[in-house]
Amino acid sequence: MTGAEGASVKPLRKVSKLFALSCVESKDELEEKMESCYSLLLSRIREVSESEMHDALMVLIGQNMQDDVSLGLFYGILTNPTRAPLYYRGLTFITRDGMNFILTKANWIVIEMFAKMVDTAREQLLWFFREAIRSGITYMENITMNMFRWCLVGDLSARNVWVIDTMISILLENRPWLEKTVGLIPYSVYAFLRLIPDHLGEPYEALRQKEIHFCISMLRERFADCSQIGRDLVRLLVGVGGLPQFAALWRDLLLNPTSFSPQFSGIEQLLSIRTSRRFFISRISFELERRLFFLLINVKTVNQHYYLDWLEKQCLFRPECTSIKQDVVRYVCSCVHPNNSVLASDVIPRWSFIVWIMSTCTDPVENQQCKLALFFDWLFFDIEQDSIMNIEPGLLAAYHCCRSQPSVTASLLEFLSLITAEFYPSGKEAMKSCVRQAFKLMLEKGVVVTLAPLIDSICYNANLKASLLDLIPEGAYVSQREGLPVETLPMEPVCSMEMSSEDAEFSEEESDVLDIVEEPKEKGPTLDKTPTVDKTPTVDKTPTVDKTPTVDKTPSSVIQKPAEPKRDALINPLLKIQKVDIEKPLMSLDQSLRPMIEDMKAMDEDRAAQCDQMQSLLLAIFRLEDFDEDQASCLADCLCTLFKPLFNRKIFLSKDVRADADLLNSHPLFVIFRNLCLTPEEDASRQPLLLLLAEMYDKEERIGYLLLYFLRTSSCGDKSMSPYRDLAKVLSRDLQEMLVADLDMCVNDDLYLFFFLLPDMVGLFTSAATRLAEFIHIIVANTDSYLLHDFLMQLTQGDLQLFRRDTFSGVLQASLEWETMEQLFFWQLVNAERVPMDWIQSLIPKLEYPKHTEAMTWISILLRHMERDPSTMLVRLILSRDPTNEKDLWAVSMLQFLIDEYDERIAELIAAQLSKLVGSNGSSSSVASSKGGRKAAPKAPTLEQVLGHLDRYRCFTRRCHIFFSKDAVANALNQVKRNCSEAVKIQFAELFGILEVLDSVRGDNRSLRRVRRPVVSTPSATADDSSSED
Repeated sequence: MTGAEGASVKPLRKVSKLFALSCVESKDELEEKMESCYSLLLSRIREVSESEMHDALMVLIGQNMQDDVSLGLFYGILTNPTRAPLYYRGLTFITRDGMNFILTKANWIVIEMFAKMVDTAREQLLWFFREAIRSGITYMENITMNMFRWCLVGDLSARNVWVIDTMISILLENRPWLEKTVGLIPYSVYAFLRLIPDHLGEPYEALRQKEIHFCISMLRERFADCSQIGRDLVRLLVGVGGLPQFAALWRDLLLNPTSFSPQFSGIEQLLSIRTSRRFFISRISFELERRLFFLLINVKTVNQHYYLDWLEKQCLFRPECTSIKQDVVRYVCSCVHPNNSVLASDVIPRWSFIVWIMSTCTDPVENQQCKLALFFDWLFFDIEQDSIMNIEPGLLAAYHCCRSQPSVTASLLEFLSLITAEFYPSGKEAMKSCVRQAFKLMLEKGVVVTLAPLIDSICYNANLKASLLDLIPEGAYVSQREGLPVETLPMEPVCSMEMSSEDAEFSEEESDVLDIVEEPKEKGPTLDKTPTVDKTPTVDKTPTVDKTPTVDKTPSSVIQKPAEPKRDALINPLLKIQKVDIEKPLMSLDQSLRPMIEDMKAMDEDRAAQCDQMQSLLLAIFRLEDFDEDQASCLADCLCTLFKPLFNRKIFLSKDVRADADLLNSHPLFVIFRNLCLTPEEDASRQPLLLLLAEMYDKEERIGYLLLYFLRTSSCGDKSMSPYRDLAKVLSRDLQEMLVADLDMCVNDDLYLFFFLLPDMVGLFTSAATRLAEFIHIIVANTDSYLLHDFLMQLTQGDLQLFRRDTFSGVLQASLEWETMEQLFFWQLVNAERVPMDWIQSLIPKLEYPKHTEAMTWISILLRHMERDPSTMLVRLILSRDPTNEKDLWAVSMLQFLIDEYDERIAELIAAQLSKLVGSNGSSSSVASSKGGRKAAPKAPTLEQVLGHLDRYRCFTRRCHIFFSKDAVANALNQVKRNCSEAVKIQFAELFGILEVLDSVRGDNRSLRRVRRPVVSTPSATADDSSSED
């Protein structure tokens, strides 16, 4: 559409060219920005040659419009397929950041709005990704991973099939790029192995052949990368094992494993690698993930029926959606780990949700797949490596259903027994041992009190009972007839919420660092655990499976009395994380850097030697010619692991006492900071330092506030925070957003450090009201009277300016949602800075009683301490409040105070307001509409509102006759009475009647009153004065 056409047609609601929006949805800010940038761009490059277009683009870039030009070209690519190649070439011509800015916007669209995109925009977006990959753009890995999440399992709609076909075509066409992007290979194989079972029908033959060809070629040629998937790769291969193309693959896996990799010794080794939760997340769309998170964190059990129906209708309504349910179960078990507060609440428990999911599976094959997803971690459970939260839902589902739904309990226990024996017969005894460990740990932690209800619920099936007894620890079962009576056995589990929050670590999501394990200890028959990290698992020696079953020494008293959780058992996994293991990233480092890291590790607590070694390491980095992102990432891994003790300690023991007074000179991390501060911005060696710090920040965000601490304390620190600003640019983060995130982490880790940094942070929040509101909320939510007092003293001295006129209204509006104590501290900050009433008064009409009583109280206090006469605007805003709420006395109370203090001034202002309202045809409605046309001024009070407040004032105080007897007020009310409607006269009859009473009280001299009555010019003159003042 041309500019002239856009000007001639102005629809009530602009139609979006990118997204299919409902009638109640409006355009996103990003789309409006892109559309305006595109319009600007068209005005410069319409109907010109490509070379002339490039010249025009360079002119715009010279006007500091790089981002606007990029957004306009990107919008043209998405909406104009015929000119998209031209716009793409223009975009590559002007880009200076590897398209990082545009790819960030594109990634946001993929995450938040892809499901709503119209077909043309969706096709063009994937076309843009294809061209970016062909051009070798370096930031496409994350976007491609996010796009995999829109290759939906259980969706055979034409739109989803097209997305899947396009994605796999892009990968097949750009195989060299994919092989260089090794981190993408396991995710792509995982995604398409899950999608193949959906495409077995004849209409999807071509797509299925592409998927099969891609997966088999990757598994055979890049098995080392595919093995990062871990044991769930075996589970997925079982799901496609019936296809003839995978039969040969299975034969080689079982009989000739070295054909995949010389280091691969067999399927046991693959089963010993834990699958990262990132793979499970990659199979759940962003929309479904948000719904699941809301359901399992916020919805109470009593309301679950409505929300489960809602989830089924929104996400699981198609017949083919059954296949996604196994991914949902796997995601809930491995990724949704509620904290102790959620576990202690009446929110829908995970086991209940999983039972409901399986109850909706009409396909028996998919029902078995859901059970396999539920119990798969049991088969390879390692108490040293795995989280109890992964296996807890399976036990609780069987435990809670043994009375209400005994068939569900029997079905789950029968499946566990069969899968342990049949899934991998060669490792049968090892898997039995793992299941015993799982039962034993959950008994020790008190997940359930006893296993007796489970075993007794299947007593009718002797074979199942015998096989199940073989899976539980010896002595862990005593029949209810032999032990405690049924009535005394509680059915509610003693879950982890009974422990302190600092002990119950298994209620949080386990860190992926737990993938790094030590050499296996002697624990009976088990599969050898190959040490692995999610990114690069290695394939070692052939694991052996011990055929001798272990006799567990657990005493039978375990089921008589719940075992007390041992603190050592809970913190051992944490101690294990602290052990320094940098072998994996160390092997990828440049040979010149590797010995220095090993020396730093050997120096251990010799900080001075470590600092010297760090300086040598930095000099070696400066000499390297190819210190790229990969090298920086490996080095950052090593350093973050070595510096972990620093990240886990506090710098301040109290407000004025530091844990280590000489920390800046005694830790190698600050050597990096010092070099960064001392290196000029134009020096080429500054870039490797920023790159290294950016990679370290990605792995450990505490780097951010530690850098702030160094800049605040060190003599070489830059008070303008330029190193921190440069780090934010390298990370492509907004400065204020990054500051808020770092300070929020700092206040949780070290409260006194936060308030030590606070004075230097105030000046950095200058423009964005939203970030300033978040920053102030961090202050008031974490302070106490002692810390707030010192900060208030700094504000009152005038050295700091926390509030500014242009951002204060946004902060004020946000504060209304804070807790009472937080608002109390906030208004103390407002009072300390002596914020003028002009900045605050715009909030007065928006305050609701009793929702905003904190703000109303403090505004009334500030009004009582004003140092100037009340303005026309202040009185107008007070009169704009609703006078019909009888419980809200704030406005009438403020009117009484102002009248008592400034009686003549208030009388003039109210008389002027009344004269304005009746000055135009004597109609309050016409006055209101005329006021509505003035956009600069706030909405004026109506005549009914002003009279209502005066009437309430008449009833509120016994001294009202003094105010109403003033000539200005009396004349204005008489004028209103003569010009208002009969309905207004009846509504405020008592208010108008007070005029006659006051006239009679003044005296019997009627002639004097007759002289006064015609004088109507006084209020009009006042009104003119007021208008000029406005």
